[in-house]
Amino acid sequence: MSIRHFSFVFSRAGLATAFLFFCLLSGCQQPKPLDSSQTTSLPLETLPASLSAAALQAQQADLELRPHYYLRLGMYALKRHKYQLARGWLKQATALDELSQHQQKLALAHCALRLGDLDQAKILLDYVYSHDSISQPVYYHLLRSDYYFQRAKYDDYLNAIHAAYTHAATAPTLQNLLIKHTWQQLQTLTTSAQIKLKQSDDHILTGWAELLELTNPYAHNTLFHPEITIKAIQLWQAQYSSHPAQRLFKSKAAVMPAPPSAASTALMLPLGGDHKIAGAAVQSGFIGAYY
Repeated sequence: MSIRHFSFVFSRAGLATAFLFFCLLSGCQQPKPLDSSQTTSLPLETLPASLSAAALQAQQADLELRPHYYLRLGMYALKRHKYQLARGWLKQATALDELSQHQQKLALAHCALRLGDLDQAKILLDYVYSHDSISQPVYYHLLRSDYYFQRAKYDDYLNAIHAAYTHAATAPTLQNLLIKHTWQQLQTLTTSAQIKLKQSDDHILTGWAELLELTNPYAHNTLFHPEITIKAIQLWQAQYSSHPAQRLFKSKAAVMPAPPSAASTALMLPLGGDHKIAGAAVQSGFIGAYY
């Protein structure tokens, strides 16, 4: 994932002026403020489609309710992958209750990770962890896993993923998505990283590493022998019967019949013409391997 990042300096007056300018350019009318009684429970979907109009509504809100508007504006922008814009709004959400502060810090950490600001992401995640209760544990552990993956700390990455998996115990569909996402991420690891993962003392981590190895058709030259891979998966399923990666399989691996053996083999090669040199080289290699 090349994105050009722009830095914005936000102030209450400056933000209102900027968005009013955009509204005037686009010809839109200044919206009426939302009913303040709805502010604290305002779902993301009810915010105006135009972010500029939504920002003006935030400016018109009562001072004590304005932080909640900015929090929802930030979440709204985050949901639409506007990370720099989201971070600017989220930072303006001050004087929040503790629950909303956790939501704000996690959202800011999300923005920081997407913008590659890993140090800031760690500060924010540590802040959330330092409090006794984490209001969104699955989201928190997923962000931790993203941080560790970008830091190439794959043991910690998997531990964070499985912490999220555990907290999602009441949502099997979410657990399935977590495992599939983990599998896709792990397949991008280098060979050296996979070897390091396999050396772990943790049963779960070594299970992932072994599954990566045995499903790699180039690791054991099994590209043209799928029956070998299926047999290896059967053994893995028996050895790691309680491993979360079992969810990757719809059922136990079925036994694939061995391919029929050939009584004889024929090889047709160009031994004359423009390709005779290449044909002779292949012929020599084939005969050498056969005998």
